[in-house]
Amino acid sequence: MSFYAKLAAFWIAVYAALWLLSRFPNSAVGRLAFSWYGPAPAVGEAKSRYLWRWAVYAVSWLAQILVVFAVGVLLLWWWPWLEQEMVFMAFWSFALPLLAGTALLGAVLAVLGALKASLFGPNPVFTADEQGISV
Repeated sequence: MSFYAKLAAFWIAVYAALWLLSRFPNSAVGRLAFSWYGPAPAVGEAKSRYLWRWAVYAVSWLAQILVVFAVGVLLLWWWPWLEQEMVFMAFWSFALPLLAGTALLGAVLAVLGALKASLFGPNPVFTADEQGISV
């Protein structure tokens, strides 16, 4: 099978899975896939304040990732043979730095967005309407 056929099959499977999840949003997998993660906007809260809370949330994730990375350093110090294990190295050398970079990027973008909203505007306030919270 050619690369483009594999690529097309992959995206067809992704769209089919998303369609299937959207058909059953109250299933356990659907709730897990479509539930809200992170801070939710509060009624009457300015966008800049909301973005500052997102920055703190992202930094808290970064701190957790750094603690796990430190535990990995301790494990390597106690058991040096772990350095040869593929699963450990894939997690410690690939997944953790990727997650840390994502958390750091999220925190930086949230801080920049909050500064932009508070310094240059617009800085709208979240309001409640009949369909939920809107800007």
